[in-house]
Amino acid sequence: MYIVSTLKRSGPINVLLNIVKYLNRETFNPIILTLSPEPSDSLKDEFESIGVKVVQLNGSIKRGLLTTGFQVHTFINREKVDLIHSHGIRPDFFSIISRPGVPTVSTQHNFVYNDYPMRYGRFFGFIMAFFHTRIIKLIDFPIACSKSIEENYCKYTKNIRSIQNGVDQELYHPVSHEEKIRLRTKLMLPLNKKIIVSVGHLSKSKDPETIIKGYVKSELSNDSVLLFLGNGPELERCQTLSKENENIIFLGRVNNVHHYLKCADYFVSASLAEGLPNATLEALACGLPVILSDIKPHLEILDYKQIAGYVFLTKNPKSLSDVFNKLLFTNQKELSDAAELIIKNKLNARLMSQKYQNLYIKSYRGGEFFWRS
Repeated sequence: MYIVSTLKRSGPINVLLNIVKYLNRETFNPIILTLSPEPSDSLKDEFESIGVKVVQLNGSIKRGLLTTGFQVHTFINREKVDLIHSHGIRPDFFSIISRPGVPTVSTQHNFVYNDYPMRYGRFFGFIMAFFHTRIIKLIDFPIACSKSIEENYCKYTKNIRSIQNGVDQELYHPVSHEEKIRLRTKLMLPLNKKIIVSVGHLSKSKDPETIIKGYVKSELSNDSVLLFLGNGPELERCQTLSKENENIIFLGRVNNVHHYLKCADYFVSASLAEGLPNATLEALACGLPVILSDIKPHLEILDYKQIAGYVFLTKNPKSLSDVFNKLLFTNQKELSDAAELIIKNKLNARLMSQKYQNLYIKSYRGGEFFWRS
């Protein structure tokens, strides 16, 4: 059984979708329990379309911990759940207080002492991170979504291991030149310019300001287009910074990110903190060379094939501008081939799901055996 707050479209929920999509249904019968009402951008229909049962508690934080905990406990007993896999601070909490003697797995999609203070402010973010790390210590099998996140959590719990995120190659894959032209025409994008795309929430932690400043200073900006897919609190600031450059376009949240990636030429991310970013993996799967800030999760991805992209100094527009200028003299096909191979050989959804399935089987038989394997 999987416990999540909601099935809101996000990186962690995409990871969950990729896990259950490739489960061996002869061995596993997945059920998803959501704690809160579903938002408008829920992926509930997508889970149900692949035969996954979704049960909604439709509760809220105000309902109270004991009431929700009792509901989760009752559900686990009624459904005769053999294993619980939770995603997020609330699901992790209810997983450990509601389990009737079954193994618990939890995926950590970020390092809370980096992520929470940036999202909720230093004071409340630190309190939440402190509380969450104490919960993680009580999970039987805590899993980090990247090796770098595993290293961060080793200070707080000794039994954490990593299973790297993987992307679904059925949805994200390279397309022919003719298909690129067709997609650009459909999306009303220029046919003869290089297209650089950035995907994600426009927040300080994603640092879109550095992308804009680096792009504007580069020679590449004279004959290319920079697309931002996503909304957020930094949108107005970004629009102000780029108002003199008509080649910078803000498209907001879109439901067809894969179309934009397939018809683009490069992907850029200036993030200050990540788990193992799905947007970057999706871009690589589409054959896009990536331009990434030098945080550890980005470096972890490029460790598989460094030729698949370039790295620039975090929060350094000049460093990014220099990378953009290099693209004018780069063999794009060579980088694209390397990008695709990273996903094909190392970071795809089938491989990720299989690793989780191995964990489920071994944890059900006994945790000691799993950690010795």
